[in-house]
Amino acid sequence: MRSLSEVEGAVRALWPRLVDLINNNRETLTLSNNHSGGSTLETNIELVQNNLDVGIEILEALGRLENCHDSDGSSHIHSDIIVLGGTVVDSISSMTSSTAIITNTSTVGKTIETHGGVGRNVAEAAAKTLAGQPGVVSFYTALGGDSANTEILAQLENAGVRTKCHMVEGENTAKYSAFMKHDGDLLYAVADMSVFDAGISRPPKVAVENAKVLVFDGNCSVELVESVLEDCDDSDIIVCFEPTSVEKAAKFENLWSRRKIDFHFSQRD
Repeated sequence: MRSLSEVEGAVRALWPRLVDLINNNRETLTLSNNHSGGSTLETNIELVQNNLDVGIEILEALGRLENCHDSDGSSHIHSDIIVLGGTVVDSISSMTSSTAIITNTSTVGKTIETHGGVGRNVAEAAAKTLAGQPGVVSFYTALGGDSANTEILAQLENAGVRTKCHMVEGENTAKYSAFMKHDGDLLYAVADMSVFDAGISRPPKVAVENAKVLVFDGNCSVELVESVLEDCDDSDIIVCFEPTSVEKAAKFENLWSRRKIDFHFSQRD
């Protein structure tokens, strides 16, 4: 199968070849042109140019979808519940001793890694609550091009979640690394969420219009949420917001005046 860039190059190459075709058949076109009062040639050229422009627009749309991957390889279908949000690898490291912390060296402890992220957690919980019925929950997120995405997608698929992710090559899947004292108190944490800057994948308008529940978390961009909420204006869909953190919730402040949020989950930082 040809790559998108190869197809685009072929389409763009059609224009000069079509012009050559018109020039090579100018005698026939001239005869027709004379009968039409001079409009035939101009109309044919405009038609060819328009077809080319439409082809380029289609290719550009395909280009925007090129990095949008479905967990089961199928096309978008309607789901009752649509979740937009973050997927995060949670790494929790705990000291196993109450010994005083010594800086600039390693400390004996235990590390546990799990799959988290508010949006991912909501999608998995909803699918499991609905007895794993496939296709009932669709989850839109962003993942890095690292090895973590394979296990994450497999786990969601096993839970019955249809995942559509923007796969961002050159970025790591979001990761939250926390370092705890032996008694469970947090020492410090590092949140690597840069993959979300590339944008969480967007559900098609028809999918939003046919869904019953929409959930989005604070990892989504304001632009994405505004766009999706516009698709909800004429529907009875239930809209839920999980702020993720106080800081992330603040960026959505201006949205509340334009669209009622049915459920807003409180957040304490």
